[in-house]
Amino acid sequence: LGTYTVVCDTGHTVSAPGVMTCQADETLDVTHTCDINTCDKPTINDGTVSPSTATVDYLGTYTVVCDTGHTVSAAGVMTCQEDETLDVTHTCDKTEAPGEEDDGTWVITSTTLHIWIIAQAVIVIGFILGVVTTIVVTNKIARKARADNAQEDNEGIYADMEL
Repeated sequence: LGTYTVVCDTGHTVSAPGVMTCQADETLDVTHTCDINTCDKPTINDGTVSPSTATVDYLGTYTVVCDTGHTVSAAGVMTCQEDETLDVTHTCDKTEAPGEEDDGTWVITSTTLHIWIIAQAVIVIGFILGVVTTIVVTNKIARKARADNAQEDNEGIYADMEL
């Protein structure tokens, strides 16, 4: 008769401690198994974790997709390790616009002021171009109408002279 010790492969854990002893009837007193290690799904604020399962097996991965207005803290996936922890835990951080403070207020810097001035200038130039285009087109239409009327008047005069 003998005893056996279960040694599991990497990423697996023996189901119970101790040895298995072979009995007189040639059966083992207990049986142990090697169960795969798992990692719990992380909770990520302002984002979604995939897959949606509560756990992943050893070497399984979770992926984070952040909500609009947030960016993931690091690239890549979170992988379940041998010790049942994820190799990294991502977060979804608020994406701030340039000049925006944490409390939602804005700080006007020289850069944001220059951008604002340029944007306003572009708007004004666009408006002026629109007005100028309207005036030019309207004048062309008016000149064409006057020319057409003058031609009609002249044709009428010549028609009267032939009589």
